[in-house]
Amino acid sequence: MKISLNGWQRLWVFVCSVYLIPVLAVSSWSFPNPSQISHEAVFEEQLTPESRSKLAVAEVRELRKDPHSAAAKNGSPPKWSESIPIHTWNESAPIQTTEEVVSTNQIGLEVKMPNGHFLLFKKGLKDDEMQSVAREYFGFLERRANKERLVYILQAFFWWAVPSISLYVFGWTIGWVRRGFKESA
Repeated sequence: MKISLNGWQRLWVFVCSVYLIPVLAVSSWSFPNPSQISHEAVFEEQLTPESRSKLAVAEVRELRKDPHSAAAKNGSPPKWSESIPIHTWNESAPIQTTEEVVSTNQIGLEVKMPNGHFLLFKKGLKDDEMQSVAREYFGFLERRANKERLVYILQAFFWWAVPSISLYVFGWTIGWVRRGFKESA
């Protein structure tokens, strides 16, 4: 079967092919990844009970709500930015300290995940215990990113297909009108 295209159809194929390049460029530049997924409370709620038991979530919520009442229980008011060590977690590297570690009574380490959320661990945990919780949390981010990627790929396809089909229909309509004038003349 031989498909023959007239000059306008060839021009349409060329324009659609050229238009595909910026659509692919923008799509790849803004493709969803785990670091772009905003934290949701459900991520921590979906952690296994063992993992949740390693987090200092209840203590931190109390501290963030009213730092003075939490400080009164402990005897000294902690400075939020100075009292909790900040670590950055990378899925392929162990926990690395990015600031000086200063311990508190309730919280051992604060690990910054790729999406900017901080996992707050209780004191006395080993690095491998924190790594397992961080990996589990990161798994939620990856699954959410994968769902968003599928939707994003479909959107990118429509960004390309709708204008391309519209251009073809517009060209066909112009040809139809032009043929009508030629037949009447």
